[in-house]
Amino acid sequence: MLPSVINIDRYGENLDGNAHESIVQIYKNLRSNVTVSEVYVVPVTLEPERIDPFTGTFETPILMFDDEVAQNSDKTEQAATEETEEEAEELITTIKEAEAAPEVEIFEYRALKEQMAYLRKNYPTQGQGEEKLNIPLIGSVSVLTCDNGDYEATQDDADRSGIMLSVPFYGPDKKLKGTITAVLRDNVMRDMLPKSNATLINSLYQYSIQPVEAGQEKSSSEWVKKELADPSLLFSKVVTLNNFDPRSEWKLWAGYPNSKFYNSGDEKAVRNFEMFGYIFAALFIIVTIGVYATIRKNITALEKHKIDLEEKVNQRSLEIDNMNKERERQKAEAEEQSKKILMSMAQNFEDSVKQIVENLVASAHTIRSSSHNVSIIAKETLHSSDKVSNAANETESVASQVSSAAEELTSSIREIDQQAQKSSDVVVQAVGEVEAARQAIETLSEKSAKVAEVILVINEISDRINLLALNATIEAARAGEAGKGFA
Repeated sequence: MLPSVINIDRYGENLDGNAHESIVQIYKNLRSNVTVSEVYVVPVTLEPERIDPFTGTFETPILMFDDEVAQNSDKTEQAATEETEEEAEELITTIKEAEAAPEVEIFEYRALKEQMAYLRKNYPTQGQGEEKLNIPLIGSVSVLTCDNGDYEATQDDADRSGIMLSVPFYGPDKKLKGTITAVLRDNVMRDMLPKSNATLINSLYQYSIQPVEAGQEKSSSEWVKKELADPSLLFSKVVTLNNFDPRSEWKLWAGYPNSKFYNSGDEKAVRNFEMFGYIFAALFIIVTIGVYATIRKNITALEKHKIDLEEKVNQRSLEIDNMNKERERQKAEAEEQSKKILMSMAQNFEDSVKQIVENLVASAHTIRSSSHNVSIIAKETLHSSDKVSNAANETESVASQVSSAAEELTSSIREIDQQAQKSSDVVVQAVGEVEAARQAIETLSEKSAKVAEVILVINEISDRINLLALNATIEAARAGEAGKGFA
């Protein structure tokens, strides 16, 4: 900020020529770049509806720069003074006159007063350090301005409406002293927008600038009011503009009608590509369905074959199970039959052995009885022999022979008795073996061999008994008449 501006008094009387010229040059630059209507140096105490005793009219800013001031800066000092004196003759002293003035300014000043109130509350003193550089730029609602450049031709208030953009400046004491304010007409803001399909929005200031030509923003007015993109459009966007206004947001709504895309060459190419894509997708789907149907058919056939195979396997397994059961049954029957046969054989064998044993026992008893009889006969024979030896000496030799035969017979009888005892033992052993054979039929073959041995022994005993009987018969024959009883 220029030192002369920081130290400026209420009416700018202490502003030197160089400072004035510098401000004019700044205005010209703004005018050429942004088409600013006016630039004000406004005191913090501005009261637009109060008469200034110094000027005799409503209070105004300290300095006001517009095209006329800029042009006057190029004129001679005398000409500029004459024009200023002519303008000074027209004094406005009522609000009605102020609001009906050809170049109305009171609406601008009211907006400036509202801005000053905000700045006094939120930025009363100048910041320090980096905060010193964070200078706010606050706006206002759209008001009637004194720029009648377009209004003179149309007599439409919209052509002279605009906003106030203000930045604060501070005095040497770092306290708020006023603002530097630029007046920017709505038409200038409109010219900054695209020709159509866009809107500049500020909800706090109830500000909405439409483009020169009506477009999609009119059709999407509901979405524009909501400051939201129109979801029905292929392209619609709301952009928040970067600015230094701490109390509001400036947004740019933009949206293009779908027809702009549909009728473009790129859109046609896209649609053709899309159609080709649909055709390709349809063919791909058909092929996929065909492949799927084939695979499904094969899978179904495989499943059917699998089921048939499982049924056959189950049937075959059942047959095998039945065969195994039949085999087990036949095996059980065969084992039962074999068992019966073995039991029958064992029973028959037992019966045979019992019969043999009974016969042997009977034979043994017979032999014992015979032996006893033979013993008795032998004793009688011995007694008779003694009588004969006394009666007939001539038969002494015969008697001696008979005596020897009797002794030999006695010895044989004793041997026969021993053999009979052995036969009895053998019979007992045979009975035990038969009982063992009954208890262990499974080892029948081994026991049969033992029984066979027993039978051999019995046969041997029988043979010996027969031999003894034969010998006895022979000896009896030798004994002649005396041995008949023994025979």
